[in-house]
Amino acid sequence: MKILEIALITTRFPVSGNLWLYNRITGLIDSGHDIKIFALTPPSDKFPLHEDIKKYDLVRLVEYHGRPISKIETIKVIIKDAFKKPIAFLKTLIKSLNINKFGTRSLSLSAYFLLRTYSKYKHFDIIYGVTGPTSTKAIFLKELFPSAKFVANFVGFDYSSRIRKQGTDIYIKIFQYADLIISHSYFSRDCIISLGCPSNKIIKHPVGVDLSKFVYKKRTIDKDETLHLITVGRLIEKKAHRIILSALSDILRKGKRVIYHIVGDGPLSQEIHDHVNSDDLLKKHVLSHGYKTQMEVVEMLHRCHVFIQPSITTMRWAEQEDTTTTLLEAQATGMPVIATYHAGIPEVVIHNETGILTPERNIHELEKAIEYFIDNPDKCILMGEKGRKYIEDNFDVEKLNNKLEIIMEKLVNTKNGESIGITSTENIKF
Repeated sequence: MKILEIALITTRFPVSGNLWLYNRITGLIDSGHDIKIFALTPPSDKFPLHEDIKKYDLVRLVEYHGRPISKIETIKVIIKDAFKKPIAFLKTLIKSLNINKFGTRSLSLSAYFLLRTYSKYKHFDIIYGVTGPTSTKAIFLKELFPSAKFVANFVGFDYSSRIRKQGTDIYIKIFQYADLIISHSYFSRDCIISLGCPSNKIIKHPVGVDLSKFVYKKRTIDKDETLHLITVGRLIEKKAHRIILSALSDILRKGKRVIYHIVGDGPLSQEIHDHVNSDDLLKKHVLSHGYKTQMEVVEMLHRCHVFIQPSITTMRWAEQEDTTTTLLEAQATGMPVIATYHAGIPEVVIHNETGILTPERNIHELEKAIEYFIDNPDKCILMGEKGRKYIEDNFDVEKLNNKLEIIMEKLVNTKNGESIGITSTENIKF
């Protein structure tokens, strides 16, 4: 298979989370492809780097194309470029002043720094935009690299909160110029098509799990033993921690034995902390662990019985998840999950087989789901076994990365305007 030169375009890199993205990058690297990561800025917050970022030294592959934050630094770079290579400087500056192409980025000189970065490169086979908005802003690269195929990846907020903030027509250009759109679920595929994406340009390719890291462990629990629930993820509204706490409070008042572990941090950390401390029962039965590395997360999953994440659509901007990686990881370890009928989640959790799905924001149904596992601990084993098998068959990241590589190869070999003829990577059989 041909070695592909791939430019991956994102806003910040590295960032906390985004494991699906790291899996795709490292999978392509393992296959021998040449990856270059272009990011607007470094991360704004310091956080422990994911193991794969260190292992593959991904920071080494990143080039930041944003304008310097300091006006003084911006002026210094401009003056240096003007004196060092005056002709190249003028050509780049004139191109960057195209308001029709770059909008406000022309006036702020952001467009100049974009062109300054990319003009150093002669060729890319594929330009891969990590999100819908990032892809839209990178459309100009089609002109710089006319032979490259343009791929736009869409995630949950792209087709939910983003369009409510910026309007339903924000992706018109990307739908016109992209050669391939990638969605993570059939749900998101339908949402993107409803926004105007041609159906022959979009393919469903799910996120996956590294089964060598998230290993199976049989869960055993007796009826008189305390059930341990766990949630892993950022502490934000759509993860529904407050709803879990409300359901848990009612269950504890019935005398049920349950401990709830919260793993992760985020903007709602203090609010969740205050909620727990305002309830004497919750204080005794809720443990907050903060941020954990991937290895530590696996260890914690193995010590618990049921994973719970009843995702919700946010109130203000109606932001949604798509298919949540943590739900896949939990099932991979042999753990049943409690989740919701939300976005693409029913595509990754089989109701009453690998877990239990409840309506969004329905505290009563959430209580019933938790109590089901308290009263029927043997179901942890049965559902956990089915969950592992389901993930092995459908979400093994190694198989998915091989399929993505096949898609990229097909795309590079198609003529402009031609479809690759595949609607889902499920249709690719080895």
